Amino acid sequence: MMGMAVIIALVAMLSAIAIALIVGLRAAARKQLTAPPNPSRAKLVATQLDALDQRLASGQVSPADYAAERNRLLGLPAPEQR
Repeated sequence: MMGMAVIIALVAMLSAIAIALIVGLRAAARKQLTAPPNPSRAKLVATQLDALDQRLASGQVSPADYAAERNRLLGLPAPEQR
């Protein structure tokens, strides 16, 4: 009888830990999704895109390489991966 109570107590404790972990992970994920964008990262990407546009206009980069590099900077899949 005492062994059964210990098992029930352990299961209840492990369940409470699992629920707390799930709630904490969901809260962390929600915070990550609602975090404001990083302005310094946006400025860096804008600068890199401007430089890439100038390289395309001067003929230093092919249109295919331009598209691939632009997608990489924006975090998009490469054209051949779509």
